[in-house]
Amino acid sequence: MHEPLTALGAESELRAWVEEYAADRAAIGRRYPCRWSSRTMDRKQALAELWLERVRSVDFERLGAQGRVDALLLENHLEGSLASIAADRRLAAEAESLLGIVEDACALELARKDRRWIGGRDAAEALHRMADRLQQVAHSLSSGTPSDLPMLAGAADVLQDLRRSLDDWHAFYDGYDPEFTWWVAEPWKRLVGAWEGLTETLKRAIGDSGDHPPIVGRRVGREGLVEGLAREWISETPERLLEIGEAEMDWCERRLREASRELGCGDDWKAAIEKVKDSAVAPGLQPQMVAELAEEAERYLLENDLMDVPDLAREVWQMAMMSAEQQKVAPFFYGGETIVVSYPTNAMDHGLKLMSLRGNNPHFSRATVHHELIPGHHLQGFHQERFHPHRKVFRTPFWIEGWTLYWELYLWDRGFPRGPEDRIGMLFWRMHRAARVVFSLKFHMGAMEAAECVDFLVERVGHERSNAEGEVRRSFRGGYEPLYQAAYLIGGKQVYALQRELLGAGWPAKRFHAEFLRTNQMPIELAAALLRGEPIPRPFRVEDPLLSRS
Repeated sequence: MHEPLTALGAESELRAWVEEYAADRAAIGRRYPCRWSSRTMDRKQALAELWLERVRSVDFERLGAQGRVDALLLENHLEGSLASIAADRRLAAEAESLLGIVEDACALELARKDRRWIGGRDAAEALHRMADRLQQVAHSLSSGTPSDLPMLAGAADVLQDLRRSLDDWHAFYDGYDPEFTWWVAEPWKRLVGAWEGLTETLKRAIGDSGDHPPIVGRRVGREGLVEGLAREWISETPERLLEIGEAEMDWCERRLREASRELGCGDDWKAAIEKVKDSAVAPGLQPQMVAELAEEAERYLLENDLMDVPDLAREVWQMAMMSAEQQKVAPFFYGGETIVVSYPTNAMDHGLKLMSLRGNNPHFSRATVHHELIPGHHLQGFHQERFHPHRKVFRTPFWIEGWTLYWELYLWDRGFPRGPEDRIGMLFWRMHRAARVVFSLKFHMGAMEAAECVDFLVERVGHERSNAEGEVRRSFRGGYEPLYQAAYLIGGKQVYALQRELLGAGWPAKRFHAEFLRTNQMPIELAAALLRGEPIPRPFRVEDPLLSRS
């Protein structure tokens, strides 16, 4: 059994509220599965506004520290949800203006959810009209010269979501309702053909040839970045974060030159990186390598008394291999309880096979494995399930990725790398995290194009080009919020600054690591106030953020 620690022993008075809200939100999501329907967005907005009114009515001064934290987190989360709904409305309106079927397609599935059954002939006519419309759109796009690629890419994503919804609607009736089945067979076949035709037309319009799909992202602008930072209790400007990222890249470059000299490559650190890439293991040995790296990290934590690692956490993690298709978007390992391992497959194009092989060599993978498993995301998730689990709804990449990146910084300072090859592997990833800050913020502020981001990763970090394309594609088309890529390094520096502060106040490292993990998800500044035992006022405002002291 885990003993409660000082800052986290008390229960939150609002835990039941947060759990109730999360259950309400999940129920609404199941009941209204059509994300792009105005009716769905109206219902989600009504739920968020209801809970926002409720949490703002709480007598904040009568709450304990944990309750105050949850009140602030819930209010912050709901305000962010309303902003996300507003963004979805804009995207839906764009897609409707191009496709003309968004509301009609959603209406069929929502009627079924309302338990209002449609007749076979009415269903056939609805499908027939949608097929006509999709064919018209495809013809219009084929005969014109599209210019707004982000809008087309957004419409393609909406079209894919609508297809899943319509498939569910069709499967409910087809074969069970004889009138529906008789009427709809041919219109459905025609609609599917029109749908697939428009999907291919959109791909061509975007420039997606299949093997190397383009990287099309939607910028949020400086204002959007500032709003996102405010929701993370970070008062720094995007320009200040860029300075931090660029300074970190310069630091990494100096350390890379030092390691390069040890490898006999002089100051040509890129040549040293290429030399390290050639250390990739033979086909079939990648899982064994991952297991050995994971066990090494676990031993290091225990032998140096840095963390209590529960036996069950060490027992239950697993491995899976990543498909060739997945590696186009996620060229390196990812995971948590299950680490998904990258290595070239036999059917890959030869060039892609070599890039995957070299980019996932043992020295690069050493930091990736402890980032994903222990002490990284797996151990983090293990604690999230057991300590204040209601806070999982308050998703923040600065806590999630900040914790794992903190360990990369801390283990470097403790001398975890065994030699120049290991140092180059760790520095490659540290340089990459810094580069993510730079290219993602510059992209969203209009200072870099997606193709320039790829070149930046190749030229400044040393990525294989296909891996760089996968990283940038994931950053801008992978469903990540705009600040996600910056959150690794910036969150890691926030956590490290807090660690140094509390260790300076006499905390053992083991206590800091345990108590931080048990806060569960929240902005780092809010976790800092909780761990320091400071009063948590309302509203909480950062005047001297940890970031500026790191």
